[in-house]
Amino acid sequence: MEWLRGSLRRLGWPIEDLSDEQLARLLYQRWVACGDEELESGREISVAAAHGIFDSMAKEGNLDALCWQEGDVLEEIEDASWAEGGPIHARDTYDTQPEDRDQPERRESTRTDAADVIRFGEATAPEDSCGWLVDVSTDGIAFIAETHDVPVIGTKIFSTVEGREGETTELGDATVVRTELLSEFLTLVCAQRGILGEPGP
Repeated sequence: MEWLRGSLRRLGWPIEDLSDEQLARLLYQRWVACGDEELESGREISVAAAHGIFDSMAKEGNLDALCWQEGDVLEEIEDASWAEGGPIHARDTYDTQPEDRDQPERRESTRTDAADVIRFGEATAPEDSCGWLVDVSTDGIAFIAETHDVPVIGTKIFSTVEGREGETTELGDATVVRTELLSEFLTLVCAQRGILGEPGP
């Protein structure tokens, strides 16, 4: 989280007065400003999602929306103790590593880049964690999550994507097939959709 705090400080944010939870919720509110969605009370936005939102808006060139403005109101939000995470730079973090360039494509279907909040959990208790979706295909998904939230390989999960205009999309069941530590606190999760060996919906 220190990387994100440093970046927001340079954009004028009073980070000393904001908890990690407030930073994440304020970033989320700016991200969905073009839509009608409001963050439900008690709905957490994780460090992974906050990094993803910042990265996505910066790549869009949306610096005006990221700059702190006079009159911005701080919400009264109960502080939360979150793990400190580093920058994710979603696709660049894991797709452009030199050792990965020579690796065969793991999915048979074409991946589509994504930049959305994803809520996921074990199929028996869905949507209990929050992360950042980085790509999706008919047979798989990849997302960034806080390391302490990452399901173990072989876990069957259910996930829902929350778009920035309030739309939600259920991705259905998937099985975690690979995880990759991106930093001490953030991990890439790759999951195969549907039943292993069969394409997803």
